[in-house]
Amino acid sequence: YSFPPDSAPAYLLAARMLMRRDYLPVAEESARKALALNPALPQAHLLLGEIELAHGQSVDAIADLEKERDLNPLDGAVYERLGDAYIHTGDFDLAQQALDRAVLLEPNVNAPFILLGKVLLKQQNSMMAEMYLEHALQIDPKNYMAHYLLGQAYRALGRSDDAAREYKAAEQIQDASTPQLESPH
Repeated sequence: YSFPPDSAPAYLLAARMLMRRDYLPVAEESARKALALNPALPQAHLLLGEIELAHGQSVDAIADLEKERDLNPLDGAVYERLGDAYIHTGDFDLAQQALDRAVLLEPNVNAPFILLGKVLLKQQNSMMAEMYLEHALQIDPKNYMAHYLLGQAYRALGRSDDAAREYKAAEQIQDASTPQLESPH
């Protein structure tokens, strides 16, 4: 990438690579070094917020994700992660606002639609949840969580046959992704 080795972008790149390998403490240290060198570096607060979310530090994640939003207000991923963080703190109104923005910025990514469905179910708005979850399944028909949550929405709407179908689909997807041990012959 031709970044100078001790530059903020180099530390951020290292942090991203480390996070992908699930080396979260080292990734966090590298992201913090990047921010120490350049507090306005795009994507640095997003990465740090994702690490904090993975550690269950929702309040810290929200602070970093809000900083990233201020630096990079047109990045849909920021709003999606921010919405997820708000869900973890139980602030469903702010979660919905952030996720609505994510959907507008990234209409072909299913995660914000799934998270919106989750929020709307928490808010007892099963009809709207159904709409978002069905759209998420149009984007990715093999998403376990979308099928599961859609089953919940259908159940709340009194559509038990549809709910059973979605729960069955979720179970099949989960079973298909579970590693199977082969018996020796």
